[in-house]
Parts: sequence; C-alpha cells; structure tokens
Amino acid sequence: MNGTVVFSAIAIFFIVSGLISFVNDLHDNADVKKSYIKDESRLYVVDEFGDKILNLNGYSLSEQKRIWRDSELKEEMLELFPNFIEMKRLIEERIEADTMFKEHLLNHLSSIEEQYIGGTSNGQSAKASLSSF
Repeated sequence: MNGTVVFSAIAIFFIVSGLISFVNDLHDNADVKKSYIKDESRLYVVDEFGDKILNLNGYSLSEQKRIWRDSELKEEMLELFPNFIEMKRLIEERIEADTMFKEHLLNHLSSIEEQYIGGTSNGQSAKASLSSF
C-alpha cells in the first residue's frame, strides 16, 4: 500500500510538472510572436481581432507618407479596389496618425472615387494614383 501511494505521488508530480512546462512553453511562444511582430516593424500594433494597425504617431507628415507607400496596409487597401467603402473603412480603422495624414489620404481616395465613378478615370489609372500617394 505504501508503495502504491508513493508511486501515485511521483506519477502525479510528473504529470503536474509536465502540464506546467507545457503551459509555460505556450505562454513563451505567445510572447515571442508578439515581440517578433514588434521587431519586424515597430510601426504595427495587432488589435484584438488580429488585424495589424499601422501606428504613424510621432512621425512627420512626409515620413508618414513614405511609411505608407512601403506598408503592407497600402497593398491590402489596393486589393479592395474598387470597393471604396471598404477602402475608407480600412483607412479609418487601421491607421493611427497624429497629423493630418489620414485626412489627406481619405480626401485623395474620395477624389479618385469621384473620377472613377464619373468615368474620367479607368481602374488602372485610379489604382496607380492610389498607389502613388
């Protein structure tokens, strides 16, 4: 009987130790993933839905435009073309900027939308104009 109790205690100890180790590994992997995203580009923050938010706060307007031109978010927006409503939603919800950058970008998008809907611009030239902002 004493042998069974000791064996059971040792088995329970190893099971609990294994579970604690497993949970710690999961937690460490989550931390590594978060820091990888930050190190990959300190410009992005991931929201609760897993979407990347482009954080342009602290940069001048010209730097913000340069960062935007090279961003993954710009490419994601161009993939939404010609859905201007979704493009505007993406800009409003997934860019943080402490300058007038968002307003300038939204105004540019509205101008392109008017030209595209009015027929003075085709899809290719509208996309090229959006891409060059």
